[in-house]
Amino acid sequence: MTRITDTNLRNIDEVGLARTSDGVLHVVWPADVGPLDKAVMHTAIPPDGTAGTATTVATGLHSLGNPDVVVEASVGLRAFFGATTGANETDGIRTATAGSDGASWTAQGPRASNSKQPDDVGAAVTSSGTPIFAWAISFSFYVHSGINSATADLDLREETECCDYDPDLATDATSGETFVAWYSNADGERRNVGSA
Repeated sequence: MTRITDTNLRNIDEVGLARTSDGVLHVVWPADVGPLDKAVMHTAIPPDGTAGTATTVATGLHSLGNPDVVVEASVGLRAFFGATTGANETDGIRTATAGSDGASWTAQGPRASNSKQPDDVGAAVTSSGTPIFAWAISFSFYVHSGINSATADLDLREETECCDYDPDLATDATSGETFVAWYSNADGERRNVGSA
């Protein structure tokens, strides 16, 4: 077994995973560089299981939720992560892209969504090729289609009970439907899978 993440992570830190057509598994993970200094890292694992050298997706972040990564046909790899970058920046879901090898990452604008409480992100690509992502924290639960921060977020939090966490998305290759699933500990809450 080969460890690819740092040893100083928390038990709630999670990796994001995507596999490119060459069979390489791409892993994005949060790194704790220092006080108010977080980073998103990427490691490629080829089919033989040999972990590659970690590359930096984003750095200089003051706070960071768990990231996710998708394979986008027109781009290559796209990572999503909820983060803040300083006192003059609002919270938001951010994105960065890389070629299918994940060797070099480029930030894509300041934010893909202007969420006021970003946290762990789950992402997928719809059957039409549009990236779609979701995030939840306590009373906030949103889905956003595309990467334009001017596009309105879809609020899935109809009830007032706390709380929803850890959403993720997947697109069914047969039906073309995109599904979102999440954990909820709200009393009487039974809605935990939906489609878009």
